[in-house]
Amino acid sequence: MFDAPARRQQDAAARHESAGVPRGKDEKRVVSTLLLVRHGQASIHAQDYDVLTDKGLAQAQALGRAWAARGEALDAIYVGPRRRHRDTCDALVKVARTAGCDMPTPRPLPEFDEMDVPMIAAEAMERVLPSCPTLRDQLQAGQLDDRGREAMRHLAGIMRHLLKRWAEADPKFDDVESYQAFRTRVRDRLWQLLREQGRGKTVAVVSSGGPISLVLQAALDLSTDKTLDLMFVLRNASVTALRFTEHAFTVDSINITSHLSPKLLSYV
Repeated sequence: MFDAPARRQQDAAARHESAGVPRGKDEKRVVSTLLLVRHGQASIHAQDYDVLTDKGLAQAQALGRAWAARGEALDAIYVGPRRRHRDTCDALVKVARTAGCDMPTPRPLPEFDEMDVPMIAAEAMERVLPSCPTLRDQLQAGQLDDRGREAMRHLAGIMRHLLKRWAEADPKFDDVESYQAFRTRVRDRLWQLLREQGRGKTVAVVSSGGPISLVLQAALDLSTDKTLDLMFVLRNASVTALRFTEHAFTVDSINITSHLSPKLLSYV
């Protein structure tokens, strides 16, 4: 049997898992919660990948509404340096505040920047376009025909191959940050953040699939290949939750999208 405080903590954790949202500040917590939010859908079809699509903005707003609906606020929220990070964070914070949810002022977290995805995505797109010349237009319209869906599967495969070469220090990528440097940057800042926050906190970080996957790699002791695979399954505006103290962290849930309708699900 659980005593009353333990029962309340268990019930709160179950609510958190189902909704992908933080627990209330009034609960007595021994550990803290870290919520890793992937940015909303970016513009892979455009010259500037870093701009949210209309769907990406709607995804961020949906997460803000979900947090507000719980009536719970974060103790701190950090945001990566890219425009897609900032715009995702701004949208969810604005919606949550409008609904009466107390949200802290976002703090910059430059170490949770993504690797050079636009360069890799651009090369993959150029390889795919000959087989589906209308792919950019289809992506912009938000509707893919059979050829477009096949092209996107092909594009994901090419990007996975290029990322593997990057992780293996292929000379082709000598001019961009190495995989090892990327991993060290994210992990070092992660541990610093955990020590800064201590216990009994709920903290969010809005970033990209790469840094989130590296955090999961550290928590689950994943191989490089498995970590790269994760980058392709984390959905836009998804929430990955960890429990942490200043000394350790464990995975609670991965890729939560219960706040998104089926039409808002995407990976780009």
